[in-house]
Amino acid sequence: MSSASRTPHLRRSNLALVLDQVRRRGPCSRLVRATGLTRSAIAGLVAELQGLGLVIEEPSESDGRPGRPSPIVRIDDRSIGALAIEIFIDEIGAGIVALDGSVVRSVRLARTRDRVNIDATVADVATLLDELAEHTRRDECHLIGCGVSVPGLVRDIDGLVIAAPNLGWIDVALGEALAPFLDGDLPISVGNDADLGALAESRFGAGVGSGQMHFVSGEVGVGGGLVAAGRPIVGTHGFAGEIGHFPVNPDGQRCRCGS
Repeated sequence: MSSASRTPHLRRSNLALVLDQVRRRGPCSRLVRATGLTRSAIAGLVAELQGLGLVIEEPSESDGRPGRPSPIVRIDDRSIGALAIEIFIDEIGAGIVALDGSVVRSVRLARTRDRVNIDATVADVATLLDELAEHTRRDECHLIGCGVSVPGLVRDIDGLVIAAPNLGWIDVALGEALAPFLDGDLPISVGNDADLGALAESRFGAGVGSGQMHFVSGEVGVGGGLVAAGRPIVGTHGFAGEIGHFPVNPDGQRCRCGS
């Protein structure tokens, strides 16, 4: 790779590094120590992020040490967010999440077991999105992406729901089904509910500060997710970390998965 092509890539990486540190640490001033970048590089990156509406830079009070104190940088959660959709068996949730991980607004819809098929699920999600649309218009919130959590095996490369036994889904292109109800160019990412739960807990919940964790979720079914060195472990196809089960009563009732 030439130096000319490396420069934009390096700048994007550094912008992402600074933004991620502010997201994880909250309002902070010691970005030089946290990122390893120079003070002048940090100043330029923060200015660019501020121009994009992603962070806010504020003056900090002197701590008594010589020199000018570093400004405080925090996430600008006023106008940019992401859309989050949770699909469960008995209910569906949708919400707008700010860049710092705080939930700006959320809505939920309880449903009966006869509405778990894909057509009814998409219709119910569309109902919740209509409610959220009023909020985004009123507050002029710009959505930069959509994440969808589903209780099933999701292929990592394209987000195809290979199997969701408790929903009765096989090979469902959920992102494509939801796309008509979202802004045309809004990126949609579909993932397994336990994998996404593990990622969320590692960054904002019980796993903060620990690079290794195993997450177990239990609702109608049981799921698991792995995080190692701060990164989710999903395997080649996205199925790693799932928790298996075994028969307790050989003559007992069959599981929805067929076992």
